[in-house]
Amino acid sequence: MMYFFIMLSCFLVLALSTQIITWDALENRTPDDICKLYEDNYVFQKTGNCYTEGEGCQYGTQSAEDIDHTTRRINFYRVITGLLPTTTGTEEVYRDNVNQACIIMQKNKIFSHSLTNTSLECWSQSGQTGAASSNIYYASVNTCSTSSISAYMGSLGHRRWVLHPPLISAYASVVGGYSALKVFGMPNNGSAEAFFIAYPPPGPVPYNVI
Repeated sequence: MMYFFIMLSCFLVLALSTQIITWDALENRTPDDICKLYEDNYVFQKTGNCYTEGEGCQYGTQSAEDIDHTTRRINFYRVITGLLPTTTGTEEVYRDNVNQACIIMQKNKIFSHSLTNTSLECWSQSGQTGAASSNIYYASVNTCSTSSISAYMGSLGHRRWVLHPPLISAYASVVGGYSALKVFGMPNNGSAEAFFIAYPPPGPVPYNVI
């Protein structure tokens, strides 16, 4: 069973733009083009656990393949809608935000953007900041941050952040069944904002991502 929250307002039309995504550019892609994009970036066949527990309140280890495939899956959705891809973020402060948010939620079995109670087990200011500035996801079994991206895309409010044109870096974490994807409160200067983003986009689209 999976749960996730809608963050802030939902937008169909994004703000004024210096970049226009044209329908022709998307419609002219071939099914083979999209299939290759899907196979290279969406498909995730994990070879081990996505998270290894740390000691006490210490964050453990998220598998390198989950970190990589989370960014790949984000980029699948961005590229099919005409946006520029992101890269996996390298700034430790933002990585720590999502790591600590997941630790707090998992240790306290709480699923919330508002981790303001300082008496929570493993509470930290970094984790509070991470929960408040991220899409968050929960599954009743151990999960991977890669899996959270597909869930976010099923919700307009979350999708708006995955497809946020200026998004340049992906910071995602997982602990047990809890995952977080930082979506604001960091530098974002990727794609120029598009006037309108359609999802599903024009042209061929794999049926299971609609």
